[in-house]
Amino acid sequence: MAAVQLNVFYEGWEDDKSCPLDTGCTTNGRNIAHIAWHCVHAQAWWLRILEHWLGNEVTKTDLQHYNDYFSARTAPHIGERLKKRILLRLGNWKKEIDDQLRRMWWAWCSIGTALLWQIRNQVVHEGVKWTAKSQLEFMWRRGLQQLYAVARSERLRANLRIQGLYLQICLESLEEVTVEAPPGKSLPIAAKWRQQKLLELPRRLTLFQVANNA
Repeated sequence: MAAVQLNVFYEGWEDDKSCPLDTGCTTNGRNIAHIAWHCVHAQAWWLRILEHWLGNEVTKTDLQHYNDYFSARTAPHIGERLKKRILLRLGNWKKEIDDQLRRMWWAWCSIGTALLWQIRNQVVHEGVKWTAKSQLEFMWRRGLQQLYAVARSERLRANLRIQGLYLQICLESLEEVTVEAPPGKSLPIAAKWRQQKLLELPRRLTLFQVANNA
């Protein structure tokens, strides 16, 4: 059954099709498609992810063109700002980065859908109040916490250490991307201590790979 047709019923349910999260929603708020996509709170979430991914502001009209990428959890091409942030840390592109970007997009889509459902249940069954802004910031922080925890866990395991490092690089780069500036604006030059730290990482990765292959 299509999600748009799947109404959400629960004990004590009233015949009310309004959105439980926001009175500004104009579509049927009692189905899964609304909770995960059409609600203004959900739209704000998907816009946040896409804007950091592309590095520029995205309109709600443009967002519709990426619906398939979200529903299939298949990553679109990254924007130049995210790519520059990653290269700033690595110096040159690694094929493993592509793997971690695909993995990260899949995780963001999964985490977002789960949190949207969790928050809807809090509102309906527990009477919790969320503003669009507070919900967005909560979801962003929670998503970062979960993914950074995965990266840290993998870095502690020898067979997953490089994978965890690349995931962390992708996360840090995504978090730093700004979407306010117009496309094409140059990135600020990193401080000298920061440049040295960033340049040291590729050398350490190479040494680790050589040691494992010896």
